[in-house]
Amino acid sequence: MILTCPACDTRYSVDPNSLLPNGRAVRCTKCGNTWTERPPGDMPRMMEMPYQASAEEPHADDIEVPSIEEMTVEAERPLFRPRGARGPKKPAPKPQRSWGALIAWGSFAAVVIAVVASAVLLRGMIMELWPPATQLYQLVGLGAPKIQPLQFGDPVAQWEVEGGTNVIVVTGVITNITGATQPVPKLRGSLLDARDPPRELFTWTFDPPMPQLEAGASLNFATRVPNPPAATRRVLVVAQEATPPAGG
Repeated sequence: MILTCPACDTRYSVDPNSLLPNGRAVRCTKCGNTWTERPPGDMPRMMEMPYQASAEEPHADDIEVPSIEEMTVEAERPLFRPRGARGPKKPAPKPQRSWGALIAWGSFAAVVIAVVASAVLLRGMIMELWPPATQLYQLVGLGAPKIQPLQFGDPVAQWEVEGGTNVIVVTGVITNITGATQPVPKLRGSLLDARDPPRELFTWTFDPPMPQLEAGASLNFATRVPNPPAATRRVLVVAQEATPPAGG
């Protein structure tokens, strides 16, 4: 049987036999309200025979009525929930990170990047070892890397005085690194300062010692610059069609 406190609507589950025969006083453990609860009207009752109470028998008012604390609390919620009402919202479970999966994907991405970078940087050697790869590189817009046939060594500059005039004498070496004879273009020299990036202080052009260079051969060149700028700290010599260094 369900009892409901008339003051706070708290519900309790009790044995209806504990209310026989004429009900008893009960108290709500939540709000302290006390009331008399009658047994259900359709509950069967035993027929009572009239008798004469003796002096030793306790009076009905002296019978100890168990309090509501001895009864089992069933629930503290209404018997029904209005339509559309929602219960307390449960917190959404926090997503768990799988560090193992993240590490695996990171390693996979690093391997892919390394393979692609190697395929681009080493495409010349790959196409030489496996010629069909040339068509694949051309499809993605990557041809064979352009190879400069002539290699310029670092020039050497020496300061000299000729007839009271300061002169820089620049010497260097040019090497043909290809397997065929190559023409040697006009050469371009630059005097640079100590900045980073360096600034061109003076430029000039000069002819090479010979117009062409055989496969694998080298040639020495020399050029002179009178009255060079006092701030000169470096010298650069390249082919005339080469892009000069950026100036400040």
